[in-house]
Amino acid sequence: ELRKNCSKCGQRIEKTIPNLKEPKEFITAKCENCGDTEKYKPRNISQQMVFDNQHGAKDQIFGVSLWLQEEFKGQILWALNYDHLKYLKNYISADLRERSGMSMSAKLPQFIKEKKNRVKLLKLIDKM
Repeated sequence: ELRKNCSKCGQRIEKTIPNLKEPKEFITAKCENCGDTEKYKPRNISQQMVFDNQHGAKDQIFGVSLWLQEEFKGQILWALNYDHLKYLKNYISADLRERSGMSMSAKLPQFIKEKKNRVKLLKLIDKM
């Protein structure tokens, strides 16, 4: 980023070079007013996107809060997408839950597996 005044005429010179991998020691800039070209030492800055209001379950890659999440008795019921939410709904509403080895359903939290929570969890999923 460069924000200087031309040394000849005093006109403001502003120049930004986006997406640089390495900082530059000098930038050559031309004054739009007098046409003088000079080398200037830029201010090398880096920018980051910060999500400061994130809470609950987060995306593992981007670290942002998941869209499909609700609190349930001090726990968080979350889903990555609508297919995941549909899977949870089918699992919770099933009368017979068969297990084979280490499936995804075997890794679900206990509050989802408990029969006493079925009705409330299904209402919460419908709300989501």
